[in-house]
Amino acid sequence: MRGFARSVRGIEWIAAAELAGRTGATVDALGHREIHFTVPHPVPELLDVRTVDDVFVTAFTVDGLDHTRASLGALAEATREAAGAVVAAVSEVGRLRAVRATWTFDAVGTFLGRRNYNRTDIEDAFGGAVEDALGNQATYFSRRDDRVPPLTDVSWRVHLRDSVALVGVRLGPHPLHRRAYKVAAPRGTLHPPVAAALALVAGVGGDAAGDPGLLLDPFCGAGTIVVEHALAGGARSLGIDVSAAAATGAITNARAAGVDGSVGVVRADASRAPLARGCVTRVVTNPPWNRTVAMHAAGDEAAAWAEVARVSAPSARAVVLTEAGVPAPPGWEGPLASFPISLSGLHPRVSVFTAPGADPSALPPEGNAFATELRAFAALADT
Repeated sequence: MRGFARSVRGIEWIAAAELAGRTGATVDALGHREIHFTVPHPVPELLDVRTVDDVFVTAFTVDGLDHTRASLGALAEATREAAGAVVAAVSEVGRLRAVRATWTFDAVGTFLGRRNYNRTDIEDAFGGAVEDALGNQATYFSRRDDRVPPLTDVSWRVHLRDSVALVGVRLGPHPLHRRAYKVAAPRGTLHPPVAAALALVAGVGGDAAGDPGLLLDPFCGAGTIVVEHALAGGARSLGIDVSAAAATGAITNARAAGVDGSVGVVRADASRAPLARGCVTRVVTNPPWNRTVAMHAAGDEAAAWAEVARVSAPSARAVVLTEAGVPAPPGWEGPLASFPISLSGLHPRVSVFTAPGADPSALPPEGNAFATELRAFAALADT
């Protein structure tokens, strides 16, 4: 089975590492927000990859498209000719979940660059062609005129980049980035696949002595990072937030995810962390400086990082998502690595720091989740 996954821009290499390590897939190529792969047959683990937005079965591609509306007709004609590939792709989905013999479908059209048509035009060209080719076997629901399709049996992605359209059908019943545990999801909450990627870069697993360590998010918000760390297999994580509402939401989400036994959440000021010196082995966080309603002064920021350094072990590593690249916070060295991502129209950076004198590797040591694969794909990161 040929497939592709969609991810946030900038973490394609992390998603590729998890995809290969979790499913045994062969990664064929990485592109803009895309990871192309091959597996002998669909495996359930494809629906457990946490760093991707979604996973699709590749049906076919169409070349020779341009910015003119004539390309819509070319897409429709190619779709009719690829009717066998459309049916085969849906059959692959049916190997992992039930799909009715006569199925309903919707489509999501996306494109890069300027075109003389919009995403709905792409969707309708494809959807109408599938109905023409398959007759009563497939029923299309359009989004034109702001219509909201009902829950369909399968959902298609038609993505145009340069002159090529990539067409695939979603493997799961819903997008993978939607997490059922996100009961509390305030505005600005971190995108779960990004949180999962940060946790993997920090390291999910024990040290050489087998100590699972403690991951700390000193500005945890809704708890997405600590929950994703736990769902990736992390043994212990703690979230701290000065906001009572945020801490309550993080507790709610941890319970909904079924990881409240390994995730702790405390309402506290990060500059006065209720932790013993040297007990934290990983710090993963998305600090709120200068972007939340509750603003923090520069002095508060320095005090918080100094406190995080106090509670961190000599071997600790920190992975920080910030709106721009930052120098090492007080008590830390680095960055050992820094790479940009694109998220909700912003372009923050992921930076990796270490405690003074710690192992200067930007990647987690062997024995951590997908550490081998992360090393194999790190060269593809946009550092």
